[in-house]
Amino acid sequence: MFKQFDLSEQILTAVKASGFKNPTKIQQLAIPYIIQGRNLIGKAKTGTGKTAAFALPILDKVNAQEKKTQIVILVPTRELAMQVCSEIQKFAFYLKIKCIAIYGGSSYRVQINSIRQGAQIIVSTPGRLLDLMTNFSNVNISPSVVVIDEADEMLNMGFLKDIQKIYKFFPKVQQTLLFSATIPIAIKKLSQKLLDNPIFVNADTELEMKENNIHQEVCILKSIDRETALLRLLEFHDPLKTIIFCKTRLDVDGLMKSVSHYNLSAVSLHGDLRQNQREAVLSTFVNGDAKILIATDIASRGLDIVNISHVINYHLPINSEVYTHRIGRTGRMGNFGKAITLVMPREIGSLKNIERRLGNSIKIGTIPSLLDIREIKINKFVKKLETESIHKDAENYLKNILKNIKNEDLLDTSLKLISMYLKANRIIDCGVANSY
Repeated sequence: MFKQFDLSEQILTAVKASGFKNPTKIQQLAIPYIIQGRNLIGKAKTGTGKTAAFALPILDKVNAQEKKTQIVILVPTRELAMQVCSEIQKFAFYLKIKCIAIYGGSSYRVQINSIRQGAQIIVSTPGRLLDLMTNFSNVNISPSVVVIDEADEMLNMGFLKDIQKIYKFFPKVQQTLLFSATIPIAIKKLSQKLLDNPIFVNADTELEMKENNIHQEVCILKSIDRETALLRLLEFHDPLKTIIFCKTRLDVDGLMKSVSHYNLSAVSLHGDLRQNQREAVLSTFVNGDAKILIATDIASRGLDIVNISHVINYHLPINSEVYTHRIGRTGRMGNFGKAITLVMPREIGSLKNIERRLGNSIKIGTIPSLLDIREIKINKFVKKLETESIHKDAENYLKNILKNIKNEDLLDTSLKLISMYLKANRIIDCGVANSY
């Protein structure tokens, strides 16, 4: 229970309202030290409650009466900046604390005004924050606590030098919290420069993967194309919310055009989209207006969406690290998740390399057959029929139908009514002409 931590009643009430019941491993390990004011390095992958692990204790450190920046949280991407800020606002619901997200592609004037008006917490990408502090003399930020989130991704994106430059503007930092899924040598060196006598906590990623219950499968496409296989998988599993990972932007656009021909609610995400387009896409997906997100690896990190039931690797990832981050979008916060990877026979060697790096083999799965798909569709139809409410005009329609047909034509009429339903709902045979 979160009551074990010395957090304010307002924060505990917000935690309860958010549906959090028991702290995750990283929260159990990190929160007590953060409350004590210790510098901390936390090893934990996204989806394990990492944001709450640092957000809850630092919120207790904020003085709501002081209208100045007291906390700075550095994140690698604009999407993560928005998500972390949104999460903090949720936990700060009963506190008079203002949190803003700062990132490239948005108005300088709006961001500067938000800072000057007294935002106590800033969540920012390193590049934009350094830009503001270097080029605008009226931006004065002097936090007492700095959080560096997704540090290994910062390393991959070349942000470590920017972070060191940012610290030169922060003479009064009393506490630094660094979180990373992996701790390579460059991250260790950075921590030695920025953190004095840090405590190290490790939420074992292999254990978390088991606890999160991600079922992994590989489907070898011997006599079927990727698109047909994908459509059958979607029809068979009927995912609550799924991310489909493609190799390139062109692959994303091509697959998006293909699925638009079917009754599938999908949106696409890649690096060539403008910021407002990316925000609109993510909003549509998060809100449930689209069940499918087709994306490049831009979505494999920095997206913290907890109810993704499936991840499908439409193309094999380039290495085990990318594979781990892709499938880590599902099975979050202890929920069940399923990850399916489509592999052509010529790619089996690359798959074996990934398995060697992971230290285990991935179960071989199968693509549902046409018979499997049709049985699923029929079962769905029968269940829908059982639960369907009767329309107020249905009886009149039935009386008129029975008046105009003979008994021997009842079967034919029933088939026609089912056909009308299938056409109206655009229920298609996604098996195309191939068998498996």
